[in-house]
Amino acid sequence: MAGSVGKKTAFKVKDTAWTVSYWHDGSLDLTLIGQILGIILIPVFISGLACYFGYRKLNALLVADQSSVLKATKDVLSNQAGVSYPVRLRVCGLLFPLLFSLNVKMISLILKII
Repeated sequence: MAGSVGKKTAFKVKDTAWTVSYWHDGSLDLTLIGQILGIILIPVFISGLACYFGYRKLNALLVADQSSVLKATKDVLSNQAGVSYPVRLRVCGLLFPLLFSLNVKMISLILKII
């Protein structure tokens, strides 16, 4: 029965004045198992959903920014830089001043290495 105190068990600790006492029901209650599983599984499920949706959103943002960076690189290589390149993440926006400060020979050398 949930909430009831079970059988008291006590034993003395050898060579000390200590006595360890505990109460033991003898079996697990089905409601207790449900509560423990709920405490563990619900946060795991919520965390998994948060990671999944965060991954999908970040993936979409990175794909959009990747196309802008590739378009800017193509424009720099063809000497047509100066068009606006929309980015959705601030980190990717930091690449454009660096990209435009490099000359075409350096960019083509870097692309050959990659």
